[in-house]
Amino acid sequence: MSFWVKTNYFIKKIFPNYVWDIPNNENKVFLTFDDGPIPEITEWTLEQLKKYDAKATFFCIGNNIEKHPDIFQKIIDDNHALGNHTFNHLNGWKNSTEDYIENVKLCQSQITNPKSLILHPHSGTRNILKAPDHVRVRPRDDIGQYVLPLTKILL
Repeated sequence: MSFWVKTNYFIKKIFPNYVWDIPNNENKVFLTFDDGPIPEITEWTLEQLKKYDAKATFFCIGNNIEKHPDIFQKIIDDNHALGNHTFNHLNGWKNSTEDYIENVKLCQSQITNPKSLILHPHSGTRNILKAPDHVRVRPRDDIGQYVLPLTKILL
């Protein structure tokens, strides 16, 4: 049994309009954290990032932002990037496209920072990929996670 570590060359050729690779000539690591803000865990993470003068992207759940606005504000105050991770971790495989997009919009209403123009869908992207004119980005090619720009989805 074998697993792809990188996206197969032929898949990239079949879907040439997708962004499959992001050049990284500077030996940078892109840190991302999902599902927050969560008491203790997010606060500890922010302390560690500050300790090492590191920045990250936090893909936040709208419901958690509502429950923990002070922790969410700490993420903003520390100048980290923000992303949308749906309002309540809605599963893209088990819901209609319309419901999923509404859930994304509800989360986006909680994120007012101008840096929050990206979406990291929970449980895959089957329904969100049906959104018109979107662009799919795969910066974490090795684990098959997706990050999408929200401009086409929310407008």
